[in-house]
Amino acid sequence: MFVDPATGAVMYRIRATSRPQAAFARVGQPIVRLLQARFRRHSADAMTHATIAAGSVARCLARSKIPAFVDEVDMHVSPYLSFNGKCEAAFRFYEECLGGQLGSIHRYAGSPLASEVPAGWQDKVMHGSVTIGELVLMGADVAPDAYEAPKGFSLSIQIKETADAERIYRELGKDGTIVLALQKTFWADRFGMVVDRFGTPWLINCEGAGQPSAAGG
Repeated sequence: MFVDPATGAVMYRIRATSRPQAAFARVGQPIVRLLQARFRRHSADAMTHATIAAGSVARCLARSKIPAFVDEVDMHVSPYLSFNGKCEAAFRFYEECLGGQLGSIHRYAGSPLASEVPAGWQDKVMHGSVTIGELVLMGADVAPDAYEAPKGFSLSIQIKETADAERIYRELGKDGTIVLALQKTFWADRFGMVVDRFGTPWLINCEGAGQPSAAGG
C-alpha cells in the first residue's frame, strides 16, 4: 500500500505475484509513473520518497512467490436479456433477421425452478442463447410479477453495407418502436435506433463506403 505523505490518502494497493516480470510491466511500471507524476508537484524530498517507493515495488514483485492476482482471466462477456414470455420467439427472430444460430433452449418444466413460474409457463424458456457473429446473446423468460422491460442499454450492430443496414433496421423495427429513423450522419452512412417488438433496444450503425469506423473514430 502506498500513501501520499502530503495528504495521507491511499494512492495504490498491490499484492505480490508469482510472475514478477509480467506483473511489474503491468502493475509496477504504472505505479512508478503514478508516483512520479504525483510527487513532481511537491518538494525534492517528496520526489525522493516516490523514487524509493517505486524501487520497493520492483523488489516486492521480484521476490514474491504468492499466486498472481494480476494474471489474465480467460472469460467472455455476454448480454443477458429478460423477456416476458417470448424469449424463444425473439431468439428465432434474431436467428433469421441477423443470420444467427440458435443455441440450446432449456425450459422451466422439469427444472428446480418450475415452481417459481405460473403453471402456464412450464414451456417457457428458463435459459437460451443465440449466436450472432462472434456474440453469444443469452436470455430467459421472467415470471410476470418479476419482469422489467429492458432499459439503460442498447445492442449495437455495426454493418458495412447500406442495403444490409436498411433491411435489418426495417425488420427489427416492424411492429416495434422507431426511436430514431435510419439516416446519414456525420460519422456514418446510416444510423438508426429501434426497440423491437420483443422490447430489445438496438442501434444500427453502417459505415458505408469511405466512412471511418465507429469504434476507431
